[in-house]
Amino acid sequence: MCLCFGLVSLVVLCAGVGAAAQTAPVPAPTCAELHLVPAVRECADVQVVPISSLGIGELAPGAGDRFAQSDLSHWYSERVQGELVGNGRVIWFGRADTKDAMEILASHHLTFDPAMHDEGYIIVPDKRNGIDVIAETSAGLFYGAQTVKQLIRGSGKDAMLLVPTIRDWPAMAHRGLSDDWSRGPMPPSTTSP
Repeated sequence: MCLCFGLVSLVVLCAGVGAAAQTAPVPAPTCAELHLVPAVRECADVQVVPISSLGIGELAPGAGDRFAQSDLSHWYSERVQGELVGNGRVIWFGRADTKDAMEILASHHLTFDPAMHDEGYIIVPDKRNGIDVIAETSAGLFYGAQTVKQLIRGSGKDAMLLVPTIRDWPAMAHRGLSDDWSRGPMPPSTTSP
């Protein structure tokens, strides 16, 4: 009788722990745990937002800005197996000189430094549990969209949007990659000298 009671207690205890584990919210990672490439210059306050439906919007559309939005939309449909819809949580794109963007930046106490002008961007959480991407140029919006791609984790109904506050701009005026094969490892020789 004692063994039977102990086994029933163990089953009830395990079921309770399993149920608690399923309803527990996902803890937000730190900025360092985001592992963004390239690493962003400033990051703070990461939040986790589950995505049931994710929309894409624009604060002030521009011809060059639409590319960043369509690139993100195309990537999202392939990666997350879903469509960016017009309702639900929203990723907003906008230029820093528009009234809406200036209000968002002021509410978060953020500014654009001169070094951020050409390719810099700011990503902030918005009050709709979405995210705002703000830049002064189309290139900045494009790089902001590339960072947003890395902030969407998972796929389908399990997808999550990580929402930090980010200020980012290039560390150098020109980007490049140097691949010098002349100093790399040599393949093993099949003939002896």
